[in-house]
Amino acid sequence: MLYTQDQVNLHCHSFYCRHGSGTIEEFYQEAERVGNLKVVGFSEHCPVPDDGFFMSKTRMLFTELAQYRKDVRALEDNKDDIKVLCGLECDYAPNFFNYYKELGFDYLIGSVHFATDLVDGKYSYIGHLKEIDIANYAKQYIENLETGIYTLGGHPDLFMAAHKEWDAEAKAISLDIIRTAKRLNIPLEVNGYGLFKKKVECSKGLRAMYPVPEFWTLAAEEGVLICCNSDSHRVKDLNTMHDAAYTWGKELGLEYVSWNVEGRTIKPVF
Repeated sequence: MLYTQDQVNLHCHSFYCRHGSGTIEEFYQEAERVGNLKVVGFSEHCPVPDDGFFMSKTRMLFTELAQYRKDVRALEDNKDDIKVLCGLECDYAPNFFNYYKELGFDYLIGSVHFATDLVDGKYSYIGHLKEIDIANYAKQYIENLETGIYTLGGHPDLFMAAHKEWDAEAKAISLDIIRTAKRLNIPLEVNGYGLFKKKVECSKGLRAMYPVPEFWTLAAEEGVLICCNSDSHRVKDLNTMHDAAYTWGKELGLEYVSWNVEGRTIKPVF
């Protein structure tokens, strides 16, 4: 069945992600209460067997993986009015690419969240960095996409949380990411969560941490597939962040994909 992007939200985090709140059931109830969404996909940060990959405090524990899947499947089996899918958001980690794929979830989101600060050398979440090596960020993002295991690429312009200025370097690495996604026919995501985070100060004044208009104008010009999601970490943000991302993109003139959902399989359609 075909669903338009305003009906589909594939990027949601519950209490399982360890920096969010709300149960799977509560998120579903919120979707049901508001009534706009027809497809809700859960996408907790993917754990690994030793729980030591990057910051374990910002991802689901490995021991919770089976219960998370069970919770979503139980909802899927008992609800008819909203389609429920069970996914994961996976960070760039070459040693775990096969592991991600073999877990057998409905879909995967490929993201890059962590990088090294060029100022003090600290390895941290990109939004906490003073300055980021954006060429390496792009390299990792591209290698992530090229595995072919992802349904979509999460917040590709996250690097602008630390890079601050849209300049020739930002444009160059953005083109590399965008053209790779286009070649692979993978949608890139306008992310609603970034619109609600602390603003970034740049030479033009305050702007959203992400999404960044210059990136997405470039994406539209290049003809890459574009989607949007909430990336909500609280129940009350499920619909508001998704709607904000959808509206933000439409006001910029973006054309979003639709989604074909057959059973537990989801594919973008433009």
